[in-house]
Amino acid sequence: MDMSKYVDEFKAEAREHLQIINQALLDLEKNPNDLTILDIIFRSAHTLKSSSATMEYTHISNLTHEMENVLDVLRTGDVSATSDTVDVLFECADLLEDMVNDVPKGKLSNMDVTPLTDKLKGTIENMERKTIDETETSQPSEEDDYFDNELINSGEYYLFDILLEKDCGLKSIRALMILKAVEEYGKIIDTTPSRIEIEDGKFDLKFKISLSSDMEPETIKNKLQLIPEVEKVGVILVDKKPEQPQTDTNEPNAKNELNAKTLAPKTNSHSDKIIKSAIGLKSNQGVRVQTEKLDDLMNLVGELVISKIRLMQVGNENKVPGLKEILDHLNILTTDLQNQVMQMRLVSVERVFNRFPRMIRDLSKTVGKDIELVIEGSDIELDRTVLDEIGEPLVHLLRNCVDHGIESPDERLKRGKKQTGTINLTASRDKQRVIFTVEDDGKGIDPHALRKMSVIKGIISAEDASKLSDEEAFDLIFRPGFSTVNRVSDVSGRGVGMDIVKTKITSLNGSINVNSTIGVGTKLSLHLPISMAIIQALIVGLNDKIYAIPISNILSTIIVKKEDLKTINGQPATIMHEQVLPLLDLSELFGENRTDKSEIYVVVIERNFQMVGLIVDTLIDRHEIVIKSFDNTLKHVEGFSGATILGDGNVVPIIDTDGLFNLRDKL
Repeated sequence: MDMSKYVDEFKAEAREHLQIINQALLDLEKNPNDLTILDIIFRSAHTLKSSSATMEYTHISNLTHEMENVLDVLRTGDVSATSDTVDVLFECADLLEDMVNDVPKGKLSNMDVTPLTDKLKGTIENMERKTIDETETSQPSEEDDYFDNELINSGEYYLFDILLEKDCGLKSIRALMILKAVEEYGKIIDTTPSRIEIEDGKFDLKFKISLSSDMEPETIKNKLQLIPEVEKVGVILVDKKPEQPQTDTNEPNAKNELNAKTLAPKTNSHSDKIIKSAIGLKSNQGVRVQTEKLDDLMNLVGELVISKIRLMQVGNENKVPGLKEILDHLNILTTDLQNQVMQMRLVSVERVFNRFPRMIRDLSKTVGKDIELVIEGSDIELDRTVLDEIGEPLVHLLRNCVDHGIESPDERLKRGKKQTGTINLTASRDKQRVIFTVEDDGKGIDPHALRKMSVIKGIISAEDASKLSDEEAFDLIFRPGFSTVNRVSDVSGRGVGMDIVKTKITSLNGSINVNSTIGVGTKLSLHLPISMAIIQALIVGLNDKIYAIPISNILSTIIVKKEDLKTINGQPATIMHEQVLPLLDLSELFGENRTDKSEIYVVVIERNFQMVGLIVDTLIDRHEIVIKSFDNTLKHVEGFSGATILGDGNVVPIIDTDGLFNLRDKL
């Protein structure tokens, strides 16, 4: 049988299990005697072994088999997982990830796993025996109540008969997908054959699932039948509230298929948390869709929105009876379709955040520092396109925190701080933007040192440096070639500067701000749009030309009288809310002629925690626009992030507010 059609499915499932293993290993390092965590790692390793063996990826199955041997010894409770043991298991997870990524269709990897399998065997020999007291405390006593009475006495019990299609090639993985789907609708009490046998593929095309659930059985049945390669699903009611396990009866009815072993063992909220945080389980079962298809769908919706805008403009110009009613309805349908497609593209930032705890753990060991990573807001959702691009900048910021921000343990103790440094990674929602913050409690950034270094490197003159406020000095770290560090380390400082981070954020129509206090720490805030496809924008005019400014970048708009214009240090400014508002004349910046008027329009934006006003000729309207990125010929043009097409067919440049100031500084 041709197994190549199952490769993508195998890789997706394997990556989920590797994420579970990584997350559980991090917890195991903190709780080496927790047998529940060991069970989670063993289960994922066993499943990966079974599925890779089915696919004939022997290099993967051999390594996971040796991992099982180590985990089996640990699960006896006679030995503890040492730091060295966890390190070796992490090495296995890393190599498995490389092998899974290296799996091409119809081919096997040539990676040699012998050195690592030998290392695993040596790990078993070097394991430290626990004392009797430790062993006893890790094992449940005979008096422990094995069953979760609260679960037993809630919900109804159903028995599902699952029949797979005859040509189902990867039946163990398909069965596991079904089990995962069922777990979304209730609590699995038992399976026939056992779950281990199902994972090993030791069943025909049939298996049974005993489930406790409050959902309607027909609803669950219908959802399961939508899963590919499922031939038939049968269901019967088993019991409502079983009081005691039935172990001695000869009645051949369905109720007796649940004996003592089918009662629900106590659930472990900690283990559930590990699995859910690792693979991002949602409350609703979904299906996998190729990202290219979502991109194509969004492009089609974008073209539909453009056509809708043009059609509505034609309708306004030509008063055709009944046309307005049709256009209004079309507008509602198109907006709903657009919202649905955008919701389909939203992905939890947890997908990116999940890899950082492991990264910080490894980096802190490399630099010899004690560092704790605290993550908040993992459930915030972001457009997949934006999320795919944000990972690299966040990695660089976190690496900088580890290498340059957090002090060594001895230095922290001398400063009266805790020996363990803390990095906070947070995602939050603000209207149509997502804010990522990376904050450490390290030594902070010295603005005086930034000014001095910028002069030494010839980035700015000594005179200009002396005029910079602390907030403006922080902005110097984003200049190309700027660095306050003279050494190159394995963690950071290898030619990828903060200017690259800012360029990436700017290309996503976002902004980045820095706030730091010497001796207290540093906080970097990344402001990004939820979606890069369709946004709200303010259309403005400069002479006879039209431009678009994303609404997410705008704080307000004001009208300033000519006599209220001031000049401060050679730059135009005005007073707003009893504060000085610096102004940037877009007509002058773009080389446009602006008519002399008694009043001017100003679009107020925020930059580095300061308000700045953009002078324009006219404020035309607020529009929903579809962003069209520049091709390679124009993508390096500063001051613009792309273009859009309005209802009248005109192509309008979209202003990049951060890029405007880079353009101004070069003129």
